[in-house]
Amino acid sequence: MKNLIKKTTDTVHNTISSLFLILIATVVAGIGIGLLIASMLGAFVLGRWAARPIKKLSEAAQLVQDNQLELVEELPGSPVVELSSALGAFNGMVEGLKERERIRDLFGKYVPQDVANLLVADEHIADPTDATATVLFLDLVGFSAISESLSPGEVVSTMNAFFSEAVELIEEEHGVVTQFQGDAILAVFNVPIEQPDHSKAAVRAALAITDCINLNTYAGQKLDCRIGINTGSLVAGAIGAQDRLSYTVYGDAVNVAARLEQMNKEFGTRILVSGETVAQSEGFEFLPMGKVAIRGRTQEAEVFTLG
Repeated sequence: MKNLIKKTTDTVHNTISSLFLILIATVVAGIGIGLLIASMLGAFVLGRWAARPIKKLSEAAQLVQDNQLELVEELPGSPVVELSSALGAFNGMVEGLKERERIRDLFGKYVPQDVANLLVADEHIADPTDATATVLFLDLVGFSAISESLSPGEVVSTMNAFFSEAVELIEEEHGVVTQFQGDAILAVFNVPIEQPDHSKAAVRAALAITDCINLNTYAGQKLDCRIGINTGSLVAGAIGAQDRLSYTVYGDAVNVAARLEQMNKEFGTRILVSGETVAQSEGFEFLPMGKVAIRGRTQEAEVFTLG
C-alpha cells in the first residue's frame, strides 16, 4: 500500500513537474515569438521610416535628371548621420544647379542664348577666333521718320515686336544675333556653333523675315526692311572692356554685308546677296545685279537679289 501511494505520489509529482516545464517552455516560446513579432514590426516601421528620405531623394534625383529643377524642393535632414550628410550634399548640388540656370537665363537676355549656353559650359568659347561665316545685316526702312510720330513707349513697343519676330526667325535657322544697332540687326551663321549650310540658312532667314513683314504689323505699325548677306572671313569673340564684354563679329565679311544692305537703296531691292554667298546657296532663285564697287575693297563684287 505504501509503495502504491509512493508511486502515485511520484507520478503526480512528475506530472506536475512536466506540466510546469511545459508551461515554462510555452511561456518562454510565447515571449520569444512575441519578441520576434515585435522585432519584425519594429524593423518594418524602422525600415519605412528610414526609406522615406531615401525615396524622397530618389524622386528628387529623377526631377534633376529630367531637368525639372523648379519642382525640386529642399530635402529635410535625417537622424542617420551618413544619410543626413548625403541629403545635405544633394540640396547643395540642386541649389548650385538652380543658380546656374538663373545665370544662364539672365545671361541669355543680354547675349545670344546659344552663346550663353556655350559660355556657361566653357568660358573659353568666346575667345577671339578666325572663322568663315555668313553675315546678315538688316535695317528698317524709314524708321526714324515713323518714330517721330510715335511716343517713346510706342517706339519701344514697335521695335520690341519686330525684333522679337526677327530674332525668332533667325534663331530658327540657328543664326546668332550679336548686335542690335538702333533699328538694325547684325546676325551671324556658323559661329560660335558650326553650321555646314550657313549660307543657305542666312538666305532662308532673310526670306522668312521679309515674308512676315509683308503680312504683319508691329504694335500697329507697318514696317519694311533692307537686308545684306555676305559670306567670308571674320573674327568672332568677346570684345569690349575688361569687365564688360560683348560677343560679336568683325572683319571684311561684316563690312560687305553692311554695304550690301545700304546698296538696296540704289537698286530698289530689299535683299542683296554677295557672290560668295550665292556660290554656296544652290536651290534659290538669284537674279544677278552686276558688279559693284564696295568701299574698302579694291576689286568689284558681283551681287544678286532674290527672285
